[in-house]
Amino acid sequence: EWDSLTTVTFNNLDDGGYNFYIKSRFTSDLEETPATILFTVNAITGPALRVYPLYQTVSPGSSFDVFIYVEEVESIAGIEVHLSYESSLLEFSGLTQGDMLISAPIFFNQTNSDNGTIDITATVEDFLIYSGTGEIAKLTFTAPSTIGSTEIEILGTSVLRDSENTSIEILENVSGTIKVQ
Repeated sequence: EWDSLTTVTFNNLDDGGYNFYIKSRFTSDLEETPATILFTVNAITGPALRVYPLYQTVSPGSSFDVFIYVEEVESIAGIEVHLSYESSLLEFSGLTQGDMLISAPIFFNQTNSDNGTIDITATVEDFLIYSGTGEIAKLTFTAPSTIGSTEIEILGTSVLRDSENTSIEILENVSGTIKVQ
């Protein structure tokens, strides 16, 4: 749709690269060639824990995935992530170990569907450490028939540890929003 607006606001963009296309016209039949503006979003400063995607809309009865990521970590050897969600709007279906810690010998989760909590714990073996940004886990949920919006929240009790078992300061915990409609 054509519009006379000269600004645009994007909400809930995940980190990454984007292409923005814009086209102008002078009359109803004289249009310019579209221009492309490339931009990158890097809104999360690490070390951080985050939910990906930041926002998603799902249909009642559908199954969907969210991912838990560590962002910009250095020398991580252990993870303890505590999550909460509204169990009346989401049903937890399962958890798969993420790519970043796929070889972690100790990886387990504890879930409580009654109060909507998930705890993920992982350690590496043989004094290995991981650095960078990567996926810790994939969570699968089902949206029941209830319409509404909720967050999958990373709780402040989550901990990252280095190979000396020293706590790594987490600068941000970034939750994700799920809208059931």
